[in-house]
Amino acid sequence: MDIRIAAQPGYLRIVVEDREGIPQAKEAVQQIVQALEAAAEPRALIVVRRSNAIFKVEDYQLSEAILRVAGIPGSKVALVGDSAELFASYQYVELLAQQKNLDARAFRAEREALQWLLT
Repeated sequence: MDIRIAAQPGYLRIVVEDREGIPQAKEAVQQIVQALEAAAEPRALIVVRRSNAIFKVEDYQLSEAILRVAGIPGSKVALVGDSAELFASYQYVELLAQQKNLDARAFRAEREALQWLLT
């Protein structure tokens, strides 16, 4: 698994590639949350490539992570998946995030995600 987190003007650009299995997914989620908690701008563009979809959110401790990020004032998250299955799982994550008052959306294209994130 490869995770790259880079501060950009107004947001964090987070790229996750080749994530496999529950342990790597949990690690990625924790790194993302920690980066957002430490960020001057708590907005994130999360781009995931060549990785498995997330449907069993409790296996990944995603509900807890969503609550932590939702507790950061001004937090906003754009999720971009490179496959139909990953995008579908992010639509589910989007729904869960909105139920927990986190401004999050799933996208198929990075350009659209960034445009939404910065508005």
